[in-house]
Amino acid sequence: MKIGYLFSGYGGLDMAAQAVFPNAHPAWFVEYDQAPASILKHHWPEVPNYGDVTEIDWKEMGRNPDIAT
Repeated sequence: MKIGYLFSGYGGLDMAAQAVFPNAHPAWFVEYDQAPASILKHHWPEVPNYGDVTEIDWKEMGRNPDIAT
């Protein structure tokens, strides 16, 4: 199962969702602020962060999650 995280912050909700769904993995993050984005990159270096939600071309994303938070 893949989860897409909008407005991720430092990943608190992300960690809680993975505790509830242990077989789930992050598909992508959307976090604009560089401080929490650096924490996300540290914990999940292979997961893309799309940054500014207003600049995302959702049709081009190509990583459709099963769950979006």
